Amino acid sequence: MKENNFLNIISKVTLGILIISILIFGFSFFSYSNMEDIEKDNKKLKNDLTQIVESEIEIKEKYNETMKAFEEIELEFTSKYGYDYTMGDEDVIESEIENLKSKNSSIKIQLKEEIKKYKDYYSGDYYLTETLDNSISKFVSLNSINDVDELNPDLYSYLELEKFMEEAIRSGTVKYLISLNKRDIKFDILAFTTAMYSDKLYEIGNDLSDIDQNLNKLYSQIVGLTEVYRNMETFGIKTGKLSYGNLLNLKKNSLTLIEEYFKNKGTIEFLESLGEENEKSK
Repeated sequence: MKENNFLNIISKVTLGILIISILIFGFSFFSYSNMEDIEKDNKKLKNDLTQIVESEIEIKEKYNETMKAFEEIELEFTSKYGYDYTMGDEDVIESEIENLKSKNSSIKIQLKEEIKKYKDYYSGDYYLTETLDNSISKFVSLNSINDVDELNPDLYSYLELEKFMEEAIRSGTVKYLISLNKRDIKFDILAFTTAMYSDKLYEIGNDLSDIDQNLNKLYSQIVGLTEVYRNMETFGIKTGKLSYGNLLNLKKNSLTLIEEYFKNKGTIEFLESLGEENEKSK
């Protein structure tokens, strides 16, 4: 009886172990199957991600190539036609105004350099003296005289040219010219007029001042000085390296620059008026 009970217990225990073993095997089997599925899903997901990344890189490369080509076309258009077609009317006008102002600033720099090339025609300490200022002021005052009878017959004394020459022959242009010629009233008057028609040129040529907006006045001095040197040679006064022919180059080159300056200035004023009209119409 005891033996049957023992066998019964053994059987139950054995059956229990068998059931647990089956459960453990089943769990292990299904866990293993799930792991395989997960690994397969992970591989598929990894492949999909790799393809997406490769596609994204390809898209970026094509985008960069397209943008580079677009920028080259845009730059070519701007270089050819002078403005960016993507800008609005107001932006185009403002851009052109700034461009022309920049060109005029460059022209003034070029003109100054041109004047400095010929500074031997207007050099000397006498440009800074009160004597020259006084003589020029007296000469200018002659324009206000209406009656010829009011003119001082002795203009040489009236303009104090003797005093001016005493200072002028010590340096610069007049010193060079007197080394080639004998002094007389004709020489002194023409020597004085070289200074009178070049006081502004002297300042610019010696970096004492920059070129201002009044280019007409500056050009009139260049023309006047050129005529003085032409008259010198006409009257037989030797000019040496300060020849009239050489000074004509300054007159020609400065005229080209000044004409371009005023052309740009006129365009600037016209574009600014357009901008004001656009502003009012808003």
